[in-house]
Amino acid sequence: MNQSRKLCQLCGLPLTEDQSFLSLLGIMSTDSNNLCEDCCNQLVLINDIFCPNCGRLQATPEMCFDCIRWQNKGYPLLEHRAIYQYNDVMKTYMQQYKFNGDFLLKDLFNHDLIRLIDSIDKDIVVPIPVSHYTMQTRGFNQVSGMLNGQTLSDILSVTASKKDHQSQFGRRERMNRQQPFALSVSSQLVVGQRILLVDDVYTTGNTMYHAANLLYQAGAKTVKSISLAR
Repeated sequence: MNQSRKLCQLCGLPLTEDQSFLSLLGIMSTDSNNLCEDCCNQLVLINDIFCPNCGRLQATPEMCFDCIRWQNKGYPLLEHRAIYQYNDVMKTYMQQYKFNGDFLLKDLFNHDLIRLIDSIDKDIVVPIPVSHYTMQTRGFNQVSGMLNGQTLSDILSVTASKKDHQSQFGRRERMNRQQPFALSVSSQLVVGQRILLVDDVYTTGNTMYHAANLLYQAGAKTVKSISLAR
């Protein structure tokens, strides 16, 4: 009897025997062996030259244009780090996991994210929240889903019943959107804390900067952030 072959979770092609992120990328646990070689090769790690404030992969280590704009708006700059460039294969992952609701994909990059979280000094890890509408329709917060095994603090909530997706807006509109978050706990739980924000994708920084600004206003000592992709 022929045994069914394990398939890549993104493209559906059969996996080779003993294939794993550990052997292909040198950074992943052998538990994460659900991508084919082609999809793995398309993942671009941000580990060389990048913007020192937002982690954007670029040709020089200077501050990028988006960060200069946030600085000019008077926001304290984040020390954001992302693991992967937001390219076509990462867009495919987000489409299947986040928008198509394939919850089985939640652990695909879990070890990457936990490894990065463990390398950062913090008191509280805060996932970026989703709206009540998203929870009702999608059934899960995609950020919390990716962080299985990590203690999380849901101290932020979305003010609107339906939070618009960043992809619906152009760059200028994203940069100028209003505060979408509120504290869901007493500000006393925030005072003096070193907070690490986690999101799935960092685009212009609108989401992270508004969340960080709210936490600083509540008395946070420091706010840093990470995302799976940038």
